[in-house]
Formats: sequence, structure tokens, C-alpha cells
Amino acid sequence: MKFKNYLFLALLFFTLSYAEDGKAFMQHYETDKVKATLLTGFDEINPRQNLDVIVKFEMKNGWHIFAQNPGDIGIPTTVEWQLPAWFELGPVEWSRFQRFETEGIVQYGYDKVAYYRTSIKPYHAAIGRLNFRGQVSWLACKDECIPEKF
Repeated sequence: MKFKNYLFLALLFFTLSYAEDGKAFMQHYETDKVKATLLTGFDEINPRQNLDVIVKFEMKNGWHIFAQNPGDIGIPTTVEWQLPAWFELGPVEWSRFQRFETEGIVQYGYDKVAYYRTSIKPYHAAIGRLNFRGQVSWLACKDECIPEKF
């Protein structure tokens, strides 16, 4: 049991030390409906290492967003990338969605927390400053539906 506690403390220390080194990148966007956080393990591209990207969605006060198959009505939550030439987007993974049914209308989505994950493979000879963009968009619904993006 003591080993597990020491392992947890060591991992916690590593995580805090890693974050303090400025190696990770994090960006937030928040409305009164949804908080979206973009996370990566690094703040710069290494041509010999893939860049893992996670977007965490946290819904507030009964709001929900839609899965990639929204069901009978709704708009899918999307993450779109504009990458430099020869960069490749890896497989995309999403959290397991929930099924909502109201008055016979079936919807699929997320009402508390959802995750998007992918990996960006850089061009092997990438050097210097390279920019790439991502746009995250979703339809937040409760009593009404509001499109949002960042």
C-alpha cells in the first residue's frame, strides 16, 4: 500500500514539475454554457515526435453539446485543423456519448464532460516557426440552442 502512495506522490510531483517547466500548452475558452480547454504535452513542435492534442469540454448548468452523430436533430461538435504542408492528423477519438430522448426525439451528446483526442504528426524536416490553427465548434442546448466556437 505504501508503494502506491509513493508512486502517486512521484507522479504528482512529475506532473507539477512538468507543468512548471512551461513545456505544456493550455488554452481556455469559456461561456456561461460550456468551458473548452485545449491541452498539449508541448508548447513547440519536435519533428521527431507526434503532438498529442486533447480538447476537454465541460458543460454547465444543464447544458449539453452533441456527438458526431447528433441523432434526430442537432449539429455535431467539431474540431477542424489547418496544418502546415506535410503535417498529418492522426486518428480522432471522442468520449462515449449519451443518448437523450425528449418527446420521441433522440439525440446523442454530452451533458457533463467530453473529450476529443488526436495526434499531429509533424513533417520530419520541420524547423523554425510554424503555425497551425484549430477551430472548435459546438451547439450548446438547454431550453434553447446556441452555436459557439473558439
